[in-house]
Amino acid sequence: MDQHESLYVKRETDNKLESYLMNLYPKALSREKKIKTFTSNTNVKIYETDRLTPPQIIIIRDVCGAGKTTFAIENALNETKYISFSKSASEQNIDIELVAFLENLGQDYGLLELYEINRPIIAVIDSLDESQRITNKYPEIKSIISFVSHLNTVSKKYGFYAFPIAIVFTIREEYWRDWEALFEGQNVKHFFKTLSEYNETEFALALKKYQQVYRYNICNKLSRVY
Repeated sequence: MDQHESLYVKRETDNKLESYLMNLYPKALSREKKIKTFTSNTNVKIYETDRLTPPQIIIIRDVCGAGKTTFAIENALNETKYISFSKSASEQNIDIELVAFLENLGQDYGLLELYEINRPIIAVIDSLDESQRITNKYPEIKSIISFVSHLNTVSKKYGFYAFPIAIVFTIREEYWRDWEALFEGQNVKHFFKTLSEYNETEFALALKKYQQVYRYNICNKLSRVY
């Protein structure tokens, strides 16, 4: 954690997640109707449609060592864009802690306050795969998923079509099948094997940062192996 900011390299995955999370900003969620335009020959029709609730549960699936925990830390520290809540899945009572965290934001989980500053809540639950042997962990995660539905019900009282929150779970790909049933029927956004590779620019920057932090130099020129 101490060296995180010095070592972290923002990757395409970060950009994809940030772009997706724009759908969950409070002011975006306050517009219940979507304006559409249909053009036929010389006629132009403008009409409104109800907005669909964007997935508020995000699953990041990747291999061991891909950087899922580092990614989770980065988003937990990004307090300029989000209200952040971050826990390891192996910690106890994270469902209760999440509820308490939101209750401390204000009435009805701080919805109007979130609207005023226009920032969503990002709750990162890291490493589901490391928690599956812990007693009552499955009901705990199920409780978090159910809580999202409750939040959406609360938000409708204020004219929002969803609550401005994203629950981000990270998990090693080889353990996903053990948890998949818990998320069946839920509105889920998947990021699959997007962390485990750097493009050339990202790799060069990562290498430079590691050399600076750990004070070493690679003298030979590196070449790509296909």
